Amino acid sequence: MGKIIGVVSGSGGVGRTTLAINLAFALNKQSSAFLLDANQTNPHVHVHLSKTLPRASLQQVLNGECSLHYALQHVASGLAYLPSQHGESDYRRLHQFKDQFSLLAQHIIVDAPHGSVKDAKEVLAFADDFVLVVAPELAALGDAKQLLRRMHRSVFAGVVVNEVRKHRQISDADVERVLGIPVMASIPYDKRFTETVMTKQPFVHQFPRAPITQKIDELAHQLRTH
Repeated sequence: MGKIIGVVSGSGGVGRTTLAINLAFALNKQSSAFLLDANQTNPHVHVHLSKTLPRASLQQVLNGECSLHYALQHVASGLAYLPSQHGESDYRRLHQFKDQFSLLAQHIIVDAPHGSVKDAKEVLAFADDFVLVVAPELAALGDAKQLLRRMHRSVFAGVVVNEVRKHRQISDADVERVLGIPVMASIPYDKRFTETVMTKQPFVHQFPRAPITQKIDELAHQLRTH
């Protein structure tokens, strides 16, 4: 049975979706992984990975309109994913499909809605473990702290500090002190990281020797052994 890992954030705009996509690809190289877009407020995974509309979505699976395997999408880099779409599906039904998702791969990476979205509670309850994505800024740390208070969960693999620039406001030690969770990785800023939405391929696939790729590969290895 695969382990379900939620990639979460306290707010939008911290690069959570892009990180989830690249982390899923890195894990798929090292073992096997599947990517689930569970964000029906801002469903961006498919936008990053395909130029066409999806033939089906998570919402249709949850509503019983199609099978899980019919809705699966694949990218040339070998990653399978289930796209989401804007909607009002009852995410409590996610739990009914947990066993099916767990059979798809050793690791199921979930791009979760950020903490202020109403679906976040159900998605967070669905996952076995979490990676908390923050930007190295005071506002992002404050949003992440609020999320932790609402979750009442102690199971966190760790924090990923994303888009770290040379002259950063906050150190990894500051992040750990404020959030009380260890930093697993600091991902350096690279403008190409967000520009890959135009090429529809994960950054780690296009730039296998880039510093970001090395960091994400290391993060994937940590999650495999966590």
